Amino acid sequence: MDNRRKHARFRTEVAAEIDVEGEIFAGRTRDVSQGGASIVTDAKLLEGSTVTLTLILTEDGIESAQAEALCTRATVAWTAD
Repeated sequence: MDNRRKHARFRTEVAAEIDVEGEIFAGRTRDVSQGGASIVTDAKLLEGSTVTLTLILTEDGIESAQAEALCTRATVAWTAD
């Protein structure tokens, strides 16, 4: 299988919150790149939909006091069970 990605992916686990039309779901990254992230969540997301994604750095499972969360709009490129 060919890798068609523009940007290298880096395996890292970061806490995530996904806001889908006002409903907040917890998740975590599997990997991230300059162009996107793979998120593991129980949220039922639709391909092509736009969500608000917040990435939160944690230390021992607690939100880091030194790091501000990254909040951005994101488009769901693909989903899998």
